[in-house]
Amino acid sequence: SRTSERAESFAAALGIAGARGYGSYAELAADGQVDIIYIATPSSRHVPDSLLCLEAGKHVLCEKSMAPTAEEASRVLSLARERGLFFLHGVWSRFFPAMRAIRQAIDSGAIGTVCSAHASFCQADGAGSCSAMAETGIYCVQFLAWAFGGREAEVGGVCYELDPHTGHDTHVAATLHFSGGGIGTLECSLRHPSPREAVICGTRGVIRVSFPFWCPTRFSIQRMSGPASQTW
Repeated sequence: SRTSERAESFAAALGIAGARGYGSYAELAADGQVDIIYIATPSSRHVPDSLLCLEAGKHVLCEKSMAPTAEEASRVLSLARERGLFFLHGVWSRFFPAMRAIRQAIDSGAIGTVCSAHASFCQADGAGSCSAMAETGIYCVQFLAWAFGGREAEVGGVCYELDPHTGHDTHVAATLHFSGGGIGTLECSLRHPSPREAVICGTRGVIRVSFPFWCPTRFSIQRMSGPASQTW
């Protein structure tokens, strides 16, 4: 909390016995009895807050998005390595059992070689107040990376629209080209809704992940073969 009074009031309202209240993030990071800190501040603060905690010798679990640029992310990770500290980017989608099952299905050859994947995460929720790419687009990107086994990717093309007042991206569509072959596409927005589903296409079939694809509990595999993939 931004004040120790608010922190103490919050703890009292929830009946958290023995809770400590801090008036600043620096005060929290300086507490010698704290081993690890979960950073859930607004995303614009993630880099400075992560650096603050790592410099204080704390392990860090940082909410998405951990940084707005690759350079800033590298700075955070370099400090964690230098200090020998644990740092985890909290992309919690990866911890769902269905995500592991999707990866296992791909590795088993159930749909052949993955050639393309698409994810869409659009919702009418605060357009202009923050970056759509940082808020919902990250879920799309992590899914595409998962579909292609974490291979490196280059941005092939991007279309976007910006809020005229804040300059934040409100709608983004992008194409990623993965090393070794394969194309990923994504769409994210805070201005309008979309099905919020994902699909992975291989040489022998398709994996469909229904809403909400970023925290899935089920998916389907449709095998396709023969001329024009007519045999299902």
